[in-house]
Amino acid sequence: MQVPCSHGTSSSYSKPAKAQDCAGGFSEAVGTAARADLEKMLDNLCQDPSIAKRVSEDEEGRYSFDIKGQNWSEKSFAARALVLELNDQDFSLIGNEGFVYPSDADRSLFKQMTGYNMLILGGTCVVLDNEGFPPAAADKSSVQQAFDFFQDVACHRQAGYLEGELSAEKIGAFLAARNLGPGSRPFIDHLLQTLNVSSGDLLGFSEAAALSQEDQLLALVEQLDNQDRAALAN
Repeated sequence: MQVPCSHGTSSSYSKPAKAQDCAGGFSEAVGTAARADLEKMLDNLCQDPSIAKRVSEDEEGRYSFDIKGQNWSEKSFAARALVLELNDQDFSLIGNEGFVYPSDADRSLFKQMTGYNMLILGGTCVVLDNEGFPPAAADKSSVQQAFDFFQDVACHRQAGYLEGELSAEKIGAFLAARNLGPGSRPFIDHLLQTLNVSSGDLLGFSEAAALSQEDQLLALVEQLDNQDRAALAN
C-alpha cells in the first residue's frame, strides 16, 4: 500500500554539523527542558540587543515579549516561544488546533540525526540547539528535512499507518510503503545509518509492499465485479 506523504526529502541533504557532537545540555530530557534551562536559553538569546529590548520580567517572575511594531526573525520567534513556555501559555495560532506532535522517541532520533532539540514551546514545535539558538545557516535545509520527516511520522502514526515508534524493526516496512529505501535520498541513508540498519536488513520489504498494493487492487476489482453482478441480477 502506498502511503501519502506530505513532503519529499531532498537530494541536497547533508548531515548537520551539530550532529557531530549532540551530547550535553538537557538532551536526556528529550522534548522538554527544566525551567532553568529555558531561562538560560532566553538569556543567551537576549545577548542580542534587538531581542533584549523586547523581553522583560516582572517582580513575580513572569516574562513579557513586545510584539508590536517589531521585525521578526528566527531568534525573536524562539525568544517569544520561550517566554510563552515559561509563562505556561500557548501561541493560540489560528490553525494550530489539533496539531500532532512527534513523540519523545521521534524527538530523540531527531536529536541524534541533527544535534538539535525539537522542543514543544508555547504549544508549537521549535528547533533549538542546547544554548537556545535556531539552526545555523549551513544546517537549516537538512534540519528542515528531518523536521518535516518526523512531523510526517507523527501524522502517519495518528492516522493509523504506523503503530508505536519508528524503530530498526519497523523502518523497512515504513519506507517501503512510501517507495523509499537505501540510495533513494541522502536523508534516508543517514536515517538508516542512525538506526544501524543495512541494505540487507531491508530486503523483501519493497516486494511485500508491492504485493500488498496488488492484493488491495485485486480486492477492489473483485468488489466492483460483485457490485456489477448484483446490479445485473436486480
